[in-house]
Amino acid sequence: MWYVRDCSRKQKAQYQVRGRSGKPVTNTIPYGFKKDPEEKHHWLVDEEAADVVRRIFHLSAEGKGPQTIAKILMMDKVERPSYYLARQGRGTCQRKTDMSRPYDWTGNTIADMLAKPEYMGHTVNFRAYKPSYKDKKMIKRPPEEWLIFENTHEAIVDAETWKLAQRSRQTVRRTDTTGVANPLTGLLFCAECGARMYNHRCGGRALREGWKPDADSGLYPSDNYNCWIEKRPYSARLHGRTGATGYYNFRSCG
Repeated sequence: MWYVRDCSRKQKAQYQVRGRSGKPVTNTIPYGFKKDPEEKHHWLVDEEAADVVRRIFHLSAEGKGPQTIAKILMMDKVERPSYYLARQGRGTCQRKTDMSRPYDWTGNTIADMLAKPEYMGHTVNFRAYKPSYKDKKMIKRPPEEWLIFENTHEAIVDAETWKLAQRSRQTVRRTDTTGVANPLTGLLFCAECGARMYNHRCGGRALREGWKPDADSGLYPSDNYNCWIEKRPYSARLHGRTGATGYYNFRSCG
């Protein structure tokens, strides 16, 4: 038992030294990268997979959520990461990969990818740890405890696209009466008071009244974005917020 514990301490010390030197300590290379054959601790861009990664980040930056992005990739028959890697004889889960479902993307897969700073060219170490050599389960650390080394390999996604994608991920999107989640949710604010604008679609009333949507956009003339103050005037008055513009229609929002 003493020998096992001593070996564990030595391995942990080596792990710490390597991780604090900026070299990746993970055995799982993120989808979109591949190991450099000349330097095992250096990653190269896998261009075929990197194109998919860029597309995912751009879709997120446009306001699409993980589930929607997963559906788009499935419809376009884009190979999911585990299948793509297993087909090439790469990855750590080749034997466990179900090769009968090549395009079965999930929202969780997309969300995990969107949360990786590695795609900006950074190395992220010490995401998780084991309290003891006896433990098999890794415990995740909060992001503020990660050790990040910037610009250690070629980036797949630029910093601006990354920021837009992160802002989009923080916005809760609910479908409206037409079953559509508006991509501008969380991105529009009142020019007069700075309050958040809320999407208001009049699909139900439009159907009852027999209104016709715009031929190009599919929107009704009464569709608009309500200011928070306009939507909850009593609550706004309690907070001393008054005098904002009532709403903007979809056309004025671009």
